[in-house]
Amino acid sequence: MDNNYLTDWEIKMKETIDNRINEEVNSHLEKEKKSTKKTYWSNPLTEQLYRREKEKEYELVYRYNHTLDLLVNCGIDIETFKESYMYKSHRFYILLRCIQDKIDGYNYDSDGNRISNKHIMDIDNTKCVYERGVLTINDGKVKYEFTMDNQQIIYVNGKNVLKLQPATHDEELEEKESIQKSLGKRKK
Repeated sequence: MDNNYLTDWEIKMKETIDNRINEEVNSHLEKEKKSTKKTYWSNPLTEQLYRREKEKEYELVYRYNHTLDLLVNCGIDIETFKESYMYKSHRFYILLRCIQDKIDGYNYDSDGNRISNKHIMDIDNTKCVYERGVLTINDGKVKYEFTMDNQQIIYVNGKNVLKLQPATHDEELEEKESIQKSLGKRKK
């Protein structure tokens, strides 16, 4: 498997996002048709830039919500988890991506890139527990323990599989704020 392989939920995500963006673009175009002002949205470059920006924003939020909901459905005590350093860290979105990759069966190469499908977790039998700084996901065949140190390096079963360096505030903080802003009314 290569990095371009999409799971069923990712295919649905792409379709959902594309439909949402199409509705927004069409809405903008309709408003401009009724307006006497110079058209802005009829410019193909404007539409392309808007699509690219929105795809990235919506995908981030969709992935965030999908994985968090999956953890809840697998039995995590979400209130305890939300109080944790792991949840409040600037790299929480990276942690969620790593969790989803492991659930979907991906491992990582020596550079930390997603590469292959080893074991797709059986969600119906998967249990998720957060206890004393360790997030454990287990489907009876495969068990993953996620931890994070005070430099926000994420470990899976004791290994820094993503090849992360100690966190710097800037980039991670910006992306986490972007997620929080985009989520809007979602319960914290």
